[in-house]
Amino acid sequence: MRALFYVGEDRWSGSSRAFLVAARGLAKRGHEVTVACCDNSRLARLATEAGLETVAANRSATTAGTTWDLRSLLQERSAEVAFVFTERDQLVVSAAMRLAERGGVIRRVPSFERIDLQNSGRLALRIAAAGILFSTEREAHDVETPGWSIPASVAPLGVDAPSYDAIRPISRAY
Repeated sequence: MRALFYVGEDRWSGSSRAFLVAARGLAKRGHEVTVACCDNSRLARLATEAGLETVAANRSATTAGTTWDLRSLLQERSAEVAFVFTERDQLVVSAAMRLAERGGVIRRVPSFERIDLQNSGRLALRIAAAGILFSTEREAHDVETPGWSIPASVAPLGVDAPSYDAIRPISRAY
């Protein structure tokens, strides 16, 4: 599989960290991974240090300009799936996927956030094949889907909290 992780903002966030971990995990499993992010961002630096292919995404460009640049990138890399986490990024990448005649877009919804699709989000769902990725079953179950049908999946955060209920502290007595 050839995957693109697109982050259109330059600030470091939990979603940026989650994308970096996911990209490293896919790369270790032999998948071709490209991280497209702002050139001087922390994500760009950490992705490069991790040995991931990193491409500069020009956030200051217009939405149409960014879409056109991504179309070229998607064609060059033959990306089959792109991961995003904001509505704007989903619209930009969906349009680029359509223009490049490529695969689908998966939008990760950050933990404890609700997905509220505005006009651009609903348009993005019509432009390219899409899916939504939640952190918990409850978040996926509680999502309201008025008039739109989109596959939802759950990718749990790495810690199974209930498994720690059985662990008891060790006595400090020597």
